[in-house]
Amino acid sequence: MRSVLAAIRATAAAMPDRVALGDSLGTLGYGALADDVARHAAGLSRVPETVGLLMPRDRRHVVADLALASLGCTIVPMPEFFSPEQWRHMVADAGIGAIVTVTEWRKRCADLGVPVHCAAPARGRLLSARPSRRIIYTSGTTGRPKGVVLTEAAMTASLDALAQAAQAGADDVHLSLLPFSLLLEQLAGVLLPLKLGARTQIAASPLEAEAAGATTSVV
Repeated sequence: MRSVLAAIRATAAAMPDRVALGDSLGTLGYGALADDVARHAAGLSRVPETVGLLMPRDRRHVVADLALASLGCTIVPMPEFFSPEQWRHMVADAGIGAIVTVTEWRKRCADLGVPVHCAAPARGRLLSARPSRRIIYTSGTTGRPKGVVLTEAAMTASLDALAQAAQAGADDVHLSLLPFSLLLEQLAGVLLPLKLGARTQIAASPLEAEAAGATTSVV
């Protein structure tokens, strides 16, 4: 999403300390976000054109997603709640050439038949002139998951329409609750706020909340 990436860089230059993302890890300003995206793009520069993205629902997902977009990749978000069989279907159906994840999830991707890259920063700043695409998969509740290809132009048109319909602005704060693999959350929960210079507060995923509750005792 070149328009979103350009907007992030513009906000970072004008107001680097303005909060872009908040989650269980803390907050991330626009200046730090722009820098993280650039350094992760350098670290992921050797990934193939079509990449599966299997990440926890926190800022790391957003940074890796934007880094891949800046490289002009076709991004395939892989829902964390899918079964390994559904992931394997996505890999074959979308022609995924590699999967980007975090170190602690690397074993979950071990049997999917493609190389696994752990998102990590590196030196350098890379920016592709190519538009990125996304392939969004359905839940597969009535059969195998089906993918829908979305061009950058279609995503940009949707973002512009959402901004107008919601009358969203830079002072808004979006509470992100849905999985990032859903198109609605990608558009309304992440890309639109970042394009406007607003803030997204990422709530813990149900799995994270359950794990936290299991370790909390009540006296």
